[in-house]
Amino acid sequence: MGHSAGGHLVSMLTAAPSRYYPMNVRPWLGSVILDSAALNIVQLMSQRHLPLYDYAFGEDPDYWKKISPYELLEKSGPPVFAVCSRKRIDNPCNYHRQFNSKALEMGRTSSLMRLWITHGEINSQLGKDSDYTEAVESFIYSLL
Repeated sequence: MGHSAGGHLVSMLTAAPSRYYPMNVRPWLGSVILDSAALNIVQLMSQRHLPLYDYAFGEDPDYWKKISPYELLEKSGPPVFAVCSRKRIDNPCNYHRQFNSKALEMGRTSSLMRLWITHGEINSQLGKDSDYTEAVESFIYSLL
């Protein structure tokens, strides 16, 4: 599970787990990606974006492809449950939708929950009594 930048790291592992097995990463049951706009780095960086992404991802389109979960997505990998904020101006739900659709087209198990709460609330509200927490817990329990 990862939120924001942590969601990008989780999504990189999830998109292409076979790349990381030689690094002693062991297979895991599933992934929860919480409100990361960094799922399609090529598209994100090719359009108007927040300055923090320049610092994080640089200016090299070849590098963007190497770190873009959307570009790395393999046919085989753990199930995904993703959550995105519909309130964010940089529209992470668009990137989550793209990632989710491509994963499903490849035969992966992937689902997306779009919420009308802020980026910070995606993190702070998880664990509180809500449909959101129940959905994440249901996904996790389905893997056990």
